[in-house]
Amino acid sequence: MRTTLIAFPIAAILSACASVDTQPMDDLSLEKRLQHTWSFHGVGSNHTIVDGETTYLPGGVMNLFGHTRQNGTVHTDLGSGTWYVKNGYLYYTLAKSNFSREIPNGFTSADKIVRVTETEFTYISSHNGRTITEHRIR
Repeated sequence: MRTTLIAFPIAAILSACASVDTQPMDDLSLEKRLQHTWSFHGVGSNHTIVDGETTYLPGGVMNLFGHTRQNGTVHTDLGSGTWYVKNGYLYYTLAKSNFSREIPNGFTSADKIVRVTETEFTYISSHNGRTITEHRIR
């Protein structure tokens, strides 16, 4: 009886863990789940603080909006580009922006997708190898 009482909670916990994110990770499913607006916050080089949003639209269009703060000055950043998912990686190209001194137009990235849920998008940045989590806002 005691073995059953111990084994049942363990089985329930394992079952719950296994069902947390059972959505498929194929490229088409990932593309559909990414088609929202995601917010990010980070600290860049020279202690620059960046707050922004990336919107991934159907058809591979990407829009960027954000604010960069450095030494008490705030800049509004706008950009657009293209995106797609292949083999579990998010590929995007920055086509046009007003921050091309920091990130040149034509910049391409391939970030490894860790997971995409209803509220979070987690990936490994190909730029710096860090794991980054963004939050869905729309």
